[in-house]
Amino acid sequence: MITSWKRFEAEVLFLNPDDVPRAVEALAAHDLEFKINPDAIDECGPTVFGTVTGPTELSEDDIAHWVCKIIEQFSGDVIEWSYIPNPRTQEAQFIQAYGPEALRDTILFEKPISNKLDDNPFDETAIEPPSNEGGAA
Repeated sequence: MITSWKRFEAEVLFLNPDDVPRAVEALAAHDLEFKINPDAIDECGPTVFGTVTGPTELSEDDIAHWVCKIIEQFSGDVIEWSYIPNPRTQEAQFIQAYGPEALRDTILFEKPISNKLDDNPFDETAIEPPSNEGGAA
């Protein structure tokens, strides 16, 4: 049987900040990484929020239970989780649906939108003066 490994991401929290270092060690023992989200703040306590990422062969439904079993002894809980989309898989699906030419065209002709105030979409230097070939003076 061939096992399909996928990367996942789980948003987690720790009620006691002092438990985070030991939780990070426990996660690392399972080849998982934890990154603190410094922008997430709990107004009611010193809760630490962050993201756990890593590879898994589990179904998406089983990820939360597995991560929770690792971190719950360190005042941790899982808030939400999902697989991380694989860009190569997304590209392959796009090619299958629209053909390789569509991918090439998408990459070649995408133009970033400028938000500069001084950009002039009407470049006067590109406008040719009317020709005087009609003989009107």
